[in-house]
Amino acid sequence: MCFCSLPIDRGRPRATPRRFLERVDTMQWGLMICVFCISHVPALLTLDIPGYEGRNLLLIVFLVVVVQSSDVLQYVWGKLFGRRKVAPVVIAIEDWEGLVGGVASATALGAALCWITPFTPLAGGADGACHQHDGLLRRPRDVGDQARPRRQGLGPA
Repeated sequence: MCFCSLPIDRGRPRATPRRFLERVDTMQWGLMICVFCISHVPALLTLDIPGYEGRNLLLIVFLVVVVQSSDVLQYVWGKLFGRRKVAPVVIAIEDWEGLVGGVASATALGAALCWITPFTPLAGGADGACHQHDGLLRRPRDVGDQARPRRQGLGPA
């Protein structure tokens, strides 16, 4: 039996050949970005920072604590003060107050934890704000991912 003669399940959007290249592209770039970003974490252990020898593991601790805490605090800020939705028709849980609160919290947390890094408080705060780039850059992608099934007539995500 030939695979091309198998019936296509129209109820499952992944089983159809429509938009195949778009799905492959999304999967390939998602995997590439994840592997690329994760591969930089062990590189923090190999940095040669004068006066900071043997404590490079604290840079990974700083990265994980700031990124994860800012994501949680972004959710908390959104629940406590969220009023204006980013895209209310597409994704009802994202609001601007949570986004701004997450960036502010990441900046403050980065400045507060500067003592475990070779950074000054100003540089630690800037680094914390840069770690929150995930929150800023992920939002349009999340909105697009939530909107895609509706655009294709498949109902809510």
